[in-house]
Amino acid sequence: PGLPPDGGQGMSRQRRSLSSQLTRTLVVAIVGVWMLVAAGSAWQARAEMSEAMDSTLIDTSHRLMDLALHDIAPHGVADSTRARHWPELVLHGDAAYEDDHVIYQVVSESGQLLLRSKDAPAQPLAVPRVAGFANLPDWRVYTHQHADRRIYIHVAEQTSHRTEAVLHTVMWLVLPMLCALPLLGLLIRTVTRRALEPLQKFAVEMQRRGGQDLSPIATTPQPIEFEIITSSTNHLLQRLTDALNVDAVA
Repeated sequence: PGLPPDGGQGMSRQRRSLSSQLTRTLVVAIVGVWMLVAAGSAWQARAEMSEAMDSTLIDTSHRLMDLALHDIAPHGVADSTRARHWPELVLHGDAAYEDDHVIYQVVSESGQLLLRSKDAPAQPLAVPRVAGFANLPDWRVYTHQHADRRIYIHVAEQTSHRTEAVLHTVMWLVLPMLCALPLLGLLIRTVTRRALEPLQKFAVEMQRRGGQDLSPIATTPQPIEFEIITSSTNHLLQRLTDALNVDAVA
């Protein structure tokens, strides 16, 4: 059998194309799976982080309630029935709590603001005065009621802070993969080239032969798929040899 006029270069291009195609396919598949795993991990991390942050808001509200009463008491507001004094007592509780992302407000049952942290809005947050969580466009709010007095404390965390924490987690899940992507592509390409090496040797052997060389191709230990190709080719060469011998005798 003759070789193509390009001396086997077309087969070499096909080999390189197959290797490149395998590399691209494997890289895309691995990255796709990694991204799905990262998305699932990010979703789980978001749920876990939200639960932990909510728990922190609850603990903070209980802790700040006692501090708030301590700040309000010196001003003569020790009992919830003395509501007439409360409008005068909008204090800044700077010493009570410091957090760039969390604020608190202490309000009366009627909604009058009694005490607030430094960065808290000057107006009470628009959430129900009942114990539990509420969501505002910019805040995740937990409301806690004093056990004995009709005083409420709103402890709120910026939603942007939570989003930033989730994005930070996602970044550290995805960034290592992005950094490793060139190395991964090189590794996969090397592996695919080695896996296709028997095919390359087969192509070189066929390129080396002349049109009159119908001797069997030497077989070496190789993957089963390439063994089938070599065996089938040798079988075809043997049949061609037998046919030429018959013609020569005739």
